[in-house]
Amino acid sequence: MTNGDKDKMDYSLRIGARSDDWNQTMRRSHRACAWGQRLSGVLLATLLAGLALFTPPALAQPPQDGTAIEELRRLVEKQQQIIDAQQKRLEAVERRLDDSDKPAGAPVQVGHTQPKAPASASSPATESTPGSQAKGTEPVGTQVAKEITREGFGIKFYGFLRGDLAADSSHMSFDTQLPFFVLSPADPSQTARRSGDITAHPRLTRFGFDLTPPKLPSGWGAVGKLEIDFYNTAIDRPAAGGPLSKDLISNSRAAPRIRLAYVQLTKGDFSLLAGQNWDVISPLFPSYNAEVVMWNGGNTGDRRPQFRLAYEPKIGKGKLSIAGEIGASGAVDGQDLDGDGFRDGESAVTPTGQLRVGYSGPLNGQTWSAGVWGHGARQQLNRSLIAGRAEFTSSLVGMDLTIPITK
Repeated sequence: MTNGDKDKMDYSLRIGARSDDWNQTMRRSHRACAWGQRLSGVLLATLLAGLALFTPPALAQPPQDGTAIEELRRLVEKQQQIIDAQQKRLEAVERRLDDSDKPAGAPVQVGHTQPKAPASASSPATESTPGSQAKGTEPVGTQVAKEITREGFGIKFYGFLRGDLAADSSHMSFDTQLPFFVLSPADPSQTARRSGDITAHPRLTRFGFDLTPPKLPSGWGAVGKLEIDFYNTAIDRPAAGGPLSKDLISNSRAAPRIRLAYVQLTKGDFSLLAGQNWDVISPLFPSYNAEVVMWNGGNTGDRRPQFRLAYEPKIGKGKLSIAGEIGASGAVDGQDLDGDGFRDGESAVTPTGQLRVGYSGPLNGQTWSAGVWGHGARQQLNRSLIAGRAEFTSSLVGMDLTIPITK
């Protein structure tokens, strides 16, 4: 430890000691102030009484109907009220000083909260557990949160810090940190030496919060969510050149990426959502591929800006879910095949349409769910044709089933 460090430590100790002395001094000064005010009130009352009793008869005016005595009584009562008010202020200051001396304990959860509703088949997911699970189910206890309040609003923070180390015997497609699939040995980038790669990154670190305002008098409730990570693939470094070169992203300048950002209004069994959320279709994803959740490998669902209307009444022991969505076409890849500077999905002037009908219920202390769903979208080219076509459509029909096999 250097002399400078010792001086800093001594200075910190002196500051801490002076802080304790300051608290004690503040208490003594407030007590002295209160007692001084009380003593001044007593002396004032005594002085007034003495003047009334010992004033010479020649100078004193004879009391008429007890006017002087009543005036004296009012002055004494007013002074006593001032003393009582000062005493209350002194007690409040002493309580605050006592609380500041207590060691900080565990955080106390306060604020406007609502009980968690059972997971439904159309609810978004924020965490994953081993195996495949519905995006609508969120494991309990996976988020460390603290709730605070401000004028009836509740806010709950959650998230985690994460670091990943990955080593591959062969090159992965697109990027080492986006492992969609392993490149074929026949790929031009796979030379005769066929070396692999190794990478480390914290991009899957996640932060989010849920905002819960109080219910409106009309009965409508609202919730808001914002969730981000740093798995952004925005290009920030141009390629160096060569037939196999490609633009790369920095591995130490990760940019934030919006995962979820929406507000949802609910009343009874109906809900209306606006913002970015998971798709209605394809609500399952595998937990063992957290980076890209098996996109380009069978999973057709993703997150996109959308407006969603859902009707989810309770039927029997479970819940029926009917959810429809209109969303942004081409929101994921931003495809612009004709190079006119506009996304082909937006040029079609037709939003993506999705619909899912499902049912969920309790089973072995958990939740089972099943659903059928479909999707339709269009993309439009404006400047050129591909295979003689300027318009392309996509459609999809599928089903999902989740059955817990353990308690």
